[in-house]
This record gives sequence, C-alpha cells and structure tokens, in this order.
Amino acid sequence: MKSNLSVGEVLIRLEAQIAALREREALHAQQETFHREQRTQCAAELARITAYHEAFQTASDAAVQIAAQGKPQSRPEDQDAGAKVMVSRLAARVVETADSGVRFGAAWVTQEIDRRFGHQLRHRANPRLVAIALRRMSERGLLMQVRKGRPHWEAQYSRR
Repeated sequence: MKSNLSVGEVLIRLEAQIAALREREALHAQQETFHREQRTQCAAELARITAYHEAFQTASDAAVQIAAQGKPQSRPEDQDAGAKVMVSRLAARVVETADSGVRFGAAWVTQEIDRRFGHQLRHRANPRLVAIALRRMSERGLLMQVRKGRPHWEAQYSRR
C-alpha cells in the first residue's frame, strides 16, 4: 500500500490522534472517578433503605400477628347488656367501675358506654339520656355533683 503522505504529515496526524486519545482517556478517568463515587453513595443508600425495610417488615409482621389474635377481651360484666338494653343501666355499670374521686361527665360516660356495649346497641348512646341518668343517680345519693352544668359546660360528677 502506497501512500502519498510525507513523513511530516504522518507525524502530524499521529500526534493529533495521540492528543485525541489522551483527552478521551482523561475523560474516561474522570467518569470512572465520578461513577465510583456514585456507586459508593448508592451502596450506602441501599444499605440504609434495606435496614428500614427489614425493620418495617418485622414490625408489620408483628402487628399482623397481634391483629389476627382478635379483639382484647372485655370485662365479664360488659359481655351482656341485659335483655332490655337501657342507657340508664349501662350508665350505672360504667359509673360503678369508675374510680372514686375521679370527675366525669355525660360525655365520658357516653364514650365508655359506646366502647364497652356498642356492639349490643342499635344506635350510639345519647348523651342527653346519659346526663339525665347521672342527674338522677346524683339525686338518689349515689353520685356527688362536683360542678353544676351550664349551657357551655357539662355537669361533673364523682363517686362517693
């Protein structure tokens, strides 16, 4: 193969190729350093997220096991609200289990009735009926009225 290039032209072309290859080598070295840093960061992030995933998986498995066990057992006296469910009787049961000296009102007693006997009631307990039951228990001397009710405050009671 014969070439019409002079020795000087061949040297100039070879030097240009060498310069281009050195630039490409330097570029790839920079990219290699950058990619190595990126790989290190990704590996650290992967390890952190994997640890979170394992902890979450363990906690969710435990929560599923607890949920599968069913509802916590309520008190035996809460199992049956009676043949004829009366809010006043349920309020009396709730008040009997309240600690003496603790103040409570119709709202708290209503929440307790709904929590403890809600599965046996057709409708949620009416706070007005509970307030009437508490007032009547107070009049009979079973409860002590700590604070009189106002239009914007409910009456507060305590066991004797």
